[in-house]
Amino acid sequence: MQIISTPQRVSRFVLAVAAVLPLLLSPMAALAQGPGGGQGGPGGGFQMTPEMRANMDKMRKFRENNKQVFALSQTLRAFDDMETDPKTKFTPVQAKTILAVVNKWKSKPSLTNEQATQINKELTKSLSLPQIKKLAAAANRRGGWG
Repeated sequence: MQIISTPQRVSRFVLAVAAVLPLLLSPMAALAQGPGGGQGGPGGGFQMTPEMRANMDKMRKFRENNKQVFALSQTLRAFDDMETDPKTKFTPVQAKTILAVVNKWKSKPSLTNEQATQINKELTKSLSLPQIKKLAAAANRRGGWG
């Protein structure tokens, strides 16, 4: 049996502590950094490029200048929701009316706000009260990116 001298025993202990110490201290270092962080804010780091920001601004301006066109798109999306609900499902007469209006305008390459207002009126004039309520609720929901 070999007896290890005290200096060797100490150096092995120091080596073992040196190997284990970083593992023990790494969680403390991670906690010391705090939540989130970075340029993107908490949980982020994503920064929009100038081109992305310019495109977002361009879309925002277009949307502000064409509110009725976007209202029409909301109406059409709400119609999709209405069809899935038995209480607000379209009657055959309503479906024919809506289809006639959509077919009349779908070949147009673009719409003005005035045209979108007219289409919206034509689409919604035959709706029942529960359908109108569902349409209003859908219009109050906020869609898109924010």
